Amino acid sequence: MQVEVRTAAAELGIRCFHPHESRRDMPGWPDLVLFGRGGLIFRELKSTAGRVSRDQQLVGAELARAGADWAVWRPKDWLDGRIHRELNQLARVNKITH
Repeated sequence: MQVEVRTAAAELGIRCFHPHESRRDMPGWPDLVLFGRGGLIFRELKSTAGRVSRDQQLVGAELARAGADWAVWRPKDWLDGRIHRELNQLARVNKITH
């Protein structure tokens, strides 16, 4: 799903950062940091059955307390359009693209 999200973000002009090894640099750091004209978001990518680790929960809570937009995206979010809606909002695009 990461390739699809990064491709969709790039098509909308959204900048995307993915740490190569967050467990070594900062355990729990989100998979993606995305930013565009509409703001900045932090997203953890998980499979349908994937669990958010304790470190990921702690970092997510700290980011949220700091006012950041942190959430988990799963394959169902791609299928139901949530990810596309959030990317469009981040890019400040009025129409939904798939």
